[in-house]
Amino acid sequence: MTYLALYRKYRPSNFDEIVGQRPIVRVLKNQLKSGRIGHAYLFCGMRGTGKTSTARVFAKALNCEKGPTDNPCGVCRNCLAFQNGSFMDIVEMDAASHRGIDDIRDLREKVNFPPSQGRYRVYIIDEVHMLTQEAFNALLKTLEEPPKHTVFILCTTEPNKLPATILSRCMRFDFKRVSLGDIAEHLKRVSQKQGLEVEDRALKLIARHSQGSIRDSLSLLDKAAGLSSEVITYEDVLEIFGAVEDEVFIKIALAAKEKNPGEVLTILEGVFEKGKDINRFVEDLMYFYRNLLLILIKCPPELIDLPQEEILKLKDIASKYKKEEILQILDVLKAAANEVKWTIVPRIVLESALVKLTMLSNSAFEEVGKVEDKNAGKIISQKKEIISDSTAVTGIVEKKEVNKEVNKEVSIENNPGEMVLKVEKQEKKEEPSKKEDNTLEIIKAKWQDVVDFLSKNGKMLLTSMITSFKILPEKMQKNHLILSAQEASQGQLDFIKSQKKLIEEAVKNVTGLEVSIQDVKIKGIEGKKEREKDDDFVENVIKLFGKDIVEIKEE
Repeated sequence: MTYLALYRKYRPSNFDEIVGQRPIVRVLKNQLKSGRIGHAYLFCGMRGTGKTSTARVFAKALNCEKGPTDNPCGVCRNCLAFQNGSFMDIVEMDAASHRGIDDIRDLREKVNFPPSQGRYRVYIIDEVHMLTQEAFNALLKTLEEPPKHTVFILCTTEPNKLPATILSRCMRFDFKRVSLGDIAEHLKRVSQKQGLEVEDRALKLIARHSQGSIRDSLSLLDKAAGLSSEVITYEDVLEIFGAVEDEVFIKIALAAKEKNPGEVLTILEGVFEKGKDINRFVEDLMYFYRNLLLILIKCPPELIDLPQEEILKLKDIASKYKKEEILQILDVLKAAANEVKWTIVPRIVLESALVKLTMLSNSAFEEVGKVEDKNAGKIISQKKEIISDSTAVTGIVEKKEVNKEVNKEVSIENNPGEMVLKVEKQEKKEEPSKKEDNTLEIIKAKWQDVVDFLSKNGKMLLTSMITSFKILPEKMQKNHLILSAQEASQGQLDFIKSQKKLIEEAVKNVTGLEVSIQDVKIKGIEGKKEREKDDDFVENVIKLFGKDIVEIKEE
């Protein structure tokens, strides 16, 4: 006999076997009990959550000889015909391959025929969002007022693509992602029926990687069963997925916290040598740090969904971190995950991201201190005291840190008993217009929306670099925008400058403002150059008048 895949063999045959959709099941069963049967239903949700299976069970319950019933018997003539696929009054149509107006016209002609075997003629249209606009228009009138013996059940993963006229004529049910606990329990029941011995840890790993899909989880279990004829272990499942064990993530977390990039890269080298899937590695590492965050913010244990002994291990590691650090680490990994999918050198991207973790874990809060120091005061001075007699000439150089171009004037004042050399600095202030201030504030407020706009339009590398190097709007000069960056090399700045047209278009789409990007500068460079300029001026004054008669006083 031909082998039957697990997801087909264990497809639900009644409402009690539908996993993870209790509210929907309860409503449908109540409708069957009361006889309030709708003429059109819309089942929507992600793949593998039971939309088509629920539609089939509902159709079976409508046509059971003891029905309509919320519990089809499974032994009557109609139920048996349904199970072996010979029941004529349930029509399943795949809209992905029958999407044209001619297919819908054919359906409209047949829909008026009464059922030949059962009580209702049920049309299950899968992937209904694939129908053309003309096909939707042809279906509309029939869907609104079908014959009394006809029920339509539309299934889709993308309800947003359906016309509003179709949506308004259907009773909508949203199928949610199935929880890890429900999937693991279902896998355990299937394993026992199949005579498979599977470790609980392996079942939970399969459930986690199925991403809320029952069908995917059964396919993965089917695949794992081919590796071992005795016991399916956690290591077997890891091998199937190309994933790594949690101990690797623990080592990375400890090395990152200890600021040891060499150890992190050594661990990563071992992952590459085993040929593991890079994309899955990044996703699993993010999931690991997510669990650490949940522990730190004291979430319920069921949200972590790990054995108690593993949670205790994670608590020990989580105690070494702060919440803000993990949030920054997740931001770095998220950017790396996006870039790894598109770059031709994923290894380098991943290595640089993990090295960055070793810096973030120890310097996550240094920026706050820098900002506070910067705002506290901008007076930089040097002191030098000399002993001189009453006829000595005292030179006074007043030195202030400024961020704009300055004019310097030197004047000599004669006071009783002393001659004063005074260096005066006059700031040439450029007051930006209120319009420029408002424009800059608007762009700053909407900057994250600008980055999201670039990401949604597929500019993953540019988005990743903007996030990683903290590219931010710095100031406006007339209609020219200057951006600032941190920790970026000159080559990286050149790349961002080459993409400035894309950034300008994103700013226009998000804010409605037309600006041109004049430059991208590393933050702090301008102030540094100005300080160097002041230092040169002071040095020239000392050379001119002699260091013995010049005193630099703090203001």
